[in-house]
Amino acid sequence: MTALNRNSRNRLATCHADLERIILQVAATMNLSVLWGYRNQEDQDTAYGLGHTKLRFPHSLHNRNPSLAVDVAPFPLDFATYQDPRFRELAMRRYSLMAGSILQVAKGLGINLRWGGDWQGRLMDPGGRDLLDVYHEQRFDDLGHFELWEARNEHQPGG
Repeated sequence: MTALNRNSRNRLATCHADLERIILQVAATMNLSVLWGYRNQEDQDTAYGLGHTKLRFPHSLHNRNPSLAVDVAPFPLDFATYQDPRFRELAMRRYSLMAGSILQVAKGLGINLRWGGDWQGRLMDPGGRDLLDVYHEQRFDDLGHFELWEARNEHQPGG
């Protein structure tokens, strides 16, 4: 049985209770690290400056308290390796496996999430459109980002 470390638990504690339930259930079977829950203005400005978000404070769901979004990553983390083009496929696979687990647990709990790897929610249901067209419409991949679906109408992707 895996468990979140103290830093991850502290970050997760800043999130909406539904996000906490999902991530804790997934973390019981998969090694995860919680990178962000709530972000104050300074943290949001830094994330924006680094290009990690497309939204300025206070327009991200991370800027709500409790946070309506969470950023997680497969553990162990190795961002330097992921920047190497030879390892991009490995990173995509690890994040996709994690995302599948998180989305499945959420569905089982009756909680609708939006994933930063499929902002429009069309990869699993392209509505008769060519799947590659749907995939290429994605402008900003944030593979570790999950947010409560009901909050999506208030914000644009990239939080």
